[in-house]
Amino acid sequence: MRHGWLKFFEYFLEKKRAEYARRPFTPYPHYLAPFFEPPDRNLSTDPKILERVDAVLEGLHRFFEELGEPSGTVTFREYCERKRNFIEAACRGNELLYAIAWNEAIGDAAFRRRITRAKIGRGYQKPRQRPRVLVDRNNVSASLLEGKIIVDLPNNKLLLLPEKLEERAILSVLRHGASKGNSSDYKIGCLYRNYLERPQGFDRAKRVGREFGRMIHHANLTVELKTSVNYLQTRNQPVYVSRSPNTRQLAGIIRSVLQDQNSYRDRRPMVYHEALDSQNFGLLTGESKEEERGQLCRFLNVSEDEGKRILKDPLFCYPGGETFYENYQSTVEGVHEIAHNHPGAHVSLFTHSSMMRALMIYLDMRPFAEAYYEYMAYQEGQDNAIFLIYEEGLFSSYSCAVGLSREEEEAIKREEEARQQEEDHLRSIIEITRSEVNRIALITSGGDAPGMNAVLKAFIDKCLSFGVKPYVFRKGIEGVFKNDGQEYTEESQRKLLASSGSVIQCNKRFRDIEQEGAEYQAIDSLRKHQCDALIVLGGDGSVRMSNKLFRAGYPVVALPASIDNDLPVYCLGFDSALNATIGLIQMLEWTSRSMERVHFAEVYGAGSGHFALALAHAVNPEAVLVSEMREIGVDIDAFIDTYLVDKLIYSLKKRDKSHIVIVSEMLKHRHVIDPKGGVSGLASAIEARLRDRGVEVEARESVFAHLQRGAPVSRLDREYGQDLGRETVFRIKTDLGRFAGKLLGREYPSSETWTTLPLHALPKRQFRWDIYKEVNRPVINAAAEDDRL
Repeated sequence: MRHGWLKFFEYFLEKKRAEYARRPFTPYPHYLAPFFEPPDRNLSTDPKILERVDAVLEGLHRFFEELGEPSGTVTFREYCERKRNFIEAACRGNELLYAIAWNEAIGDAAFRRRITRAKIGRGYQKPRQRPRVLVDRNNVSASLLEGKIIVDLPNNKLLLLPEKLEERAILSVLRHGASKGNSSDYKIGCLYRNYLERPQGFDRAKRVGREFGRMIHHANLTVELKTSVNYLQTRNQPVYVSRSPNTRQLAGIIRSVLQDQNSYRDRRPMVYHEALDSQNFGLLTGESKEEERGQLCRFLNVSEDEGKRILKDPLFCYPGGETFYENYQSTVEGVHEIAHNHPGAHVSLFTHSSMMRALMIYLDMRPFAEAYYEYMAYQEGQDNAIFLIYEEGLFSSYSCAVGLSREEEEAIKREEEARQQEEDHLRSIIEITRSEVNRIALITSGGDAPGMNAVLKAFIDKCLSFGVKPYVFRKGIEGVFKNDGQEYTEESQRKLLASSGSVIQCNKRFRDIEQEGAEYQAIDSLRKHQCDALIVLGGDGSVRMSNKLFRAGYPVVALPASIDNDLPVYCLGFDSALNATIGLIQMLEWTSRSMERVHFAEVYGAGSGHFALALAHAVNPEAVLVSEMREIGVDIDAFIDTYLVDKLIYSLKKRDKSHIVIVSEMLKHRHVIDPKGGVSGLASAIEARLRDRGVEVEARESVFAHLQRGAPVSRLDREYGQDLGRETVFRIKTDLGRFAGKLLGREYPSSETWTTLPLHALPKRQFRWDIYKEVNRPVINAAAEDDRL
């Protein structure tokens, strides 16, 4: 067996010598330089060295017996220094001899026990208890929540954060697996200069950053709203990386995504720490795992299964490298050191799969060996982010992961490819059957919005200029089903631009299209009227209906028109309705100021709070209530009974001031009387709460509703509507096959760039939490202010 080990290492030594001899010139040292540059490096493969194996084995047993004595624990750095001295003394500096003796010694169960009992660093003994950070909603106890900020996560979990960091530290540990050197098939290790693969690695880094950013943003908002402290900030935070370039690339990209910067990469200084390095494979760095296993089986004369078992042993030693157990000890001691050096801070660590695996083993409550074989299944290509809290020398238990496993990624990829193939097939059919567009139909769907007539006017004008017949159905999709349509001429659209609403009418109550197979009936009607394409002008429900028609094989284009402004592009009518509602709020402000009343104003939103938030940003109310508050773990009922009452008491003590609260439509709360929600029941509930606090005041509820829909058309909506109509007809006429099945719009009405998004995969509109925090900012130092008043 010893001769087999020598031949095995000699094979790779000669291979590495040849590789180093033909190395290209680079400004960086070659990863093999530590082996072949020092003139005194002992890498002898003379068979005579095997005569010293027994003496080395005996020395190894004594070495670990001393480390297991109760005299005290040695740090991992002290252990490494002792190990180097042992190799110099017992092996005359020959690391091949050391590896041969070590790999023979670990076959002895007594020697293995000495290793795991050796008091090295912090990893040899796991704590019996750890603070918990992530818990199932169903397994929560009152004691667990005491003194914690509770962040409600969307996966039925609760994230428990401390109210104050003080001497605690928070660590975010991130890695991802899309580099040029594939660690699934090769022994990459810490010596190899590995880089992110282009473009896949950069794209995945951005995706990991976005997913992790959402979790951090979600948690940070909850912390800020409950404590007025931002301790999860990612700007100017300490950042640690490994020596490999790909972790620096990963850190730069993810930090840039987290901070929403315009620059491509955040290039501020990062700190190297050896604890974040991948395992050192020494002489076998860069080698194929398949060849490593094949040569081991050949020289040791063992089966393939036995070869796999030997190489997967956490105590297997590489010449010039380290065992996984040593990498584990380095990781554990290093992360403790980093956390200890940054009390009260949020620290980001960017690392590799072996370090991530080592950390998860340590955080697992099971013994090392049992946890090791569990986490050996950890995928090299998996994206992960671990969120930890360090408190009184202890790390919290394994808390959360961000990213997709390889199987999940492949399933998503297959699903996306199938969807794309289906869409391409539909487009090819559309291109063949609609090679010449002679008639385009338009409907205004869902609820009406200011500016719809501007789209209709521009649509008719552009169609006529192209020689295309404009065809219009009345009452939205109902008109298609009931054949209620007509061809428009130039004379019929002259006074459309200045009027609000929709002269061809909308219909939100017609539900026949939602029935299974109803889309084919609508398509038959459209073809009966010889319409080559359909434009649907409406909100999110109209977009879903448009996608249903497109999936059935009909060329449909959707245009955003909704005062809710809840689509990923700007929605026609939003600016007009917002301006009109600001005027209504100003009227309420005067009567609120005169009568010292609290006024709850309910505005449209169809369950989303984008309109309410924009209005609150403009009029500066006492508070804004939106359904999205639940997304960041805010208990709306508790918010009303505590924060809102405190804010109103504080406001009512000021002279000559209005007291307005903006409420989004369909908001659900426990005081509700009308099942639809909103302001219903809030006035009487707040009156009672204020009375309990010794404040007598009247409260009123106002529902603006359709006053918003009938708002005069603003200049922005008028221009945007005309641009929408012209651009849509132009694209349908010139490239229908590529344009069908899309939503067309702009991010802002005044933007010069058009955005097209596939109807089947529309992203969710980002909620402006920065505005929300500014409107619902905490009542700070209210007691001192009361004394002054």
